[in-house]
Amino acid sequence: MSPGVTQTGSLVAPQQMIDALVAQTPLGRLGLPDDVAAAVAQLCLPELSWVNGQIIQVNGGIL
Repeated sequence: MSPGVTQTGSLVAPQQMIDALVAQTPLGRLGLPDDVAAAVAQLCLPELSWVNGQIIQVNGGIL
């Protein structure tokens, strides 16, 4: 799992930097903990048991 910048209490960055990251993100916002949790929950499904050795980018489309 490779989460992008996620809005949590431990995110310490100047607002200007955060605004620049949001501007570069196609979905137009920072990630939320629930976004990452939803991806993890999907990987826990039995139907995804064949997924192996992948880096899942949970980052709103930022390159």
